[in-house]
Amino acid sequence: MKNQLMTFSSEELNFSMSGILYEGKPAFDAVELAKSLGYTNPAKALKDHCKALIKLDYNESLELGFGEKPRGTQLAGQADLFRLILRSQLPSAERVQDWVCEDVLPSIMTTGTYSKEASGVQSTQQEISMNHDILSLARVVAEATASATMKAVMEVSGANLVAASPVSSSLPQRRISSTEFVNTDAEFVPVHKVSWETSLSDPSCRRLVQFANLPSRQLPGVRGLCVHRESFIHAFQVLLEESVRPSGKRKRWQHPEFGGFVLRKDPKEIFVEVEA
Repeated sequence: MKNQLMTFSSEELNFSMSGILYEGKPAFDAVELAKSLGYTNPAKALKDHCKALIKLDYNESLELGFGEKPRGTQLAGQADLFRLILRSQLPSAERVQDWVCEDVLPSIMTTGTYSKEASGVQSTQQEISMNHDILSLARVVAEATASATMKAVMEVSGANLVAASPVSSSLPQRRISSTEFVNTDAEFVPVHKVSWETSLSDPSCRRLVQFANLPSRQLPGVRGLCVHRESFIHAFQVLLEESVRPSGKRKRWQHPEFGGFVLRKDPKEIFVEVEA
């Protein structure tokens, strides 16, 4: 972006936001972002949820392309971006988060810019001859960045949702981690298959692979990242055990370290299908 104002939009999500590279890091028009996320009072949303807004005065705002704003412009960095997304009541907030993690941020950090045209060309090239190892690595790095950001959000806000139910020190705690299963190629499946089995979104599955350091690899003749199925199912079960269920209007499960995630099915249905 090189300090030039850019517009990031998704027709599928009916979502748009503006941003720049400010001091080498992505930053977005905070008021516009809050409006796009469905906040009826953007000013209150920024005051309640954002911790590190960047305030531009009139001259700097004008110079960077935000137009004539007597009060200047407020920019939201990555942490504040995710704070607003996590607390949004917008039905598509989870999909917006996935779009930001998989499309917007990787594009900015890799090329310094973002364009739908470039994405289209890259998509065509990927279908023809993209090196799958590089593609998978790029996606994992992007999702790890998002995971770290959301973890920081949970720590800063003090929202340790499991503190109310401490586990006795005398009992062994199950942790989400890589398990010692036999790693033969036959036991590895594409991520989209475990996504379908568990009803966890594809980006969240990839985030869990990285978070739990699960065995993964590229298999000849198979597109995309493959993960050891039994290890993944085990990690998924532990993730649910350590997470707080959705309640009230909140649709997301919450894990104190992994962050928020959404399931398309009830866990009881999921494990009946998995065991079958």
